[in-house]
Amino acid sequence: MFKKNEYLKSGEDPFIDERGSILNYYLPEDINHVGLIDSKKHTLRGNHYHPEQTQVCLLVKGSYISVTKNIQDDNAVIESRLIRENQLSTIPPNVAHTMIFLEDSIFLNLVRGERSHENYDKTHTLKYELIDDKQLQTYIEYFKSICRVCDSKSLDLVHSFGPIPLANNLLNSQDEFAKEFPLELFFCGDCSNLQLNMAINPDLLFKDYLYTSSTSQLFVQHFEKFAQQLVKEEQLNKNSLVVDIGSNDGVFLKPLNLNSIRAIGVEPAKNLSEYSNSQGLETINSYFEEETVTKIIRDYGKADIITAFNVFAHGDGLREIVLNAFNLLTEEGIFILEVQSTEKMTKNNLFDNIYHEHFNYWSLTTLITFFNNLNLTVYKFKEVDTHGGSLRLYVAKNRKIDNSVKNYLLKEANSNLDKKETFDNFSKNIEEEKKNVILNLKKLIKNKKNVMFYGAPAKATTLLNYFNIDSKDIQYVIEDNRLKVGKYIPNTGIKIIDKEQALMHNPEVIIVLAWNFFESIKKSNESIFPNAKFTTLKDL
Repeated sequence: MFKKNEYLKSGEDPFIDERGSILNYYLPEDINHVGLIDSKKHTLRGNHYHPEQTQVCLLVKGSYISVTKNIQDDNAVIESRLIRENQLSTIPPNVAHTMIFLEDSIFLNLVRGERSHENYDKTHTLKYELIDDKQLQTYIEYFKSICRVCDSKSLDLVHSFGPIPLANNLLNSQDEFAKEFPLELFFCGDCSNLQLNMAINPDLLFKDYLYTSSTSQLFVQHFEKFAQQLVKEEQLNKNSLVVDIGSNDGVFLKPLNLNSIRAIGVEPAKNLSEYSNSQGLETINSYFEEETVTKIIRDYGKADIITAFNVFAHGDGLREIVLNAFNLLTEEGIFILEVQSTEKMTKNNLFDNIYHEHFNYWSLTTLITFFNNLNLTVYKFKEVDTHGGSLRLYVAKNRKIDNSVKNYLLKEANSNLDKKETFDNFSKNIEEEKKNVILNLKKLIKNKKNVMFYGAPAKATTLLNYFNIDSKDIQYVIEDNRLKVGKYIPNTGIKIIDKEQALMHNPEVIIVLAWNFFESIKKSNESIFPNAKFTTLKDL
């Protein structure tokens, strides 16, 4: 009868007059038991399931995180939802569930059947620990209950990948185990923004960072081309100042310097900022905070242009970042950002771009809402081809809006990015691809093909952990980034090796996980691995 872990609905057929309101709730079956339950902030209830009963809860006051898992489905993952006042939650039999209360709360428990205390954990209710004390603290510390764009609480689950390790937390040995955090995508019913429900401490994500943009020649060329374009379009000269937020290894600073433009990077990863400075690319090792802005203004003056490439995916405190940026900019200054395209992600099923570092998944529509709320104007727009499809926005205080903005807004409207159903279909496509990939990979391995992966990007952590692919299936992944070689993809046991090591194993099939660089990887390596067929997981 039930296909979902949990059904949510609000009261129907409202009647409102000067006395107040009446909301009606229609229950799936008759009830003979009503429990009135109050719960204190940051406490936990549940960690059990009901073998036969359907549990129905009506939240009267407060809010809580509902964590569920279908224990009859071997492939099921843990899911979480935010339950708000006046919502009715229905959980079918054999779905384990836990409630984590975000504030003092009161709810009604409406069920049919036996509910005696003496038979707890014997008949009607059986223990099943979904959440332990450490995981409880993780939810309390990191769970995001409001939209990052509009502060709404109307956040609905799109897709759960279950507990997944941090994408760039590569391990030093096969026996190590990385801490896992819920990885779940939510949709805001008020402004249509897509976002994760967890905002992990940035120190855990970025302080020691192994991703280097310059490893990819395509990225190097992308930033070289844009630097030349920017200098020409904005008539930059030796007196201009460009600040790049999240400057990584200086991949954008370098071509600016070569064009005689003053450029400063702000990079929180100590290892990357040290490297950039060693290359003569001036970089401040810091988050983009008020103190950092004050230092830049004191030492260098106001900036003409501030850039942020994919920073809006990584940022949780985005308002602060933008306000700091416009405090640093001159009155006519421009804020330029690039973000991955939600439209392209859903259309092409690029779900492995979803990982804990990426808090936000943007459309032009939601970004305009965000900047409008700050009295800023997105005045120009361009599609770019990085990361499987990205958006480049130009933001300023007062500028005439270009037709490029209006035209792309129309395209997004036709793609129904403001409808939850679009992303529900995206979720179904993810599940379908998971099923197909696992089936095809097993066939390949059964035929005793010597298979290796190529590329250990952040997206590989999401994909391999969610698909339950580990070293029992494939032992090695080839990687060009020397910082990653010798390490292991988190919680898979798959070792990262270089090309020389790979040659010793004579691979017959090479599956490129860094699919956004597939053509360049294939072209560069076909002569090195002449006996190997290059493919992607999608094309198996």
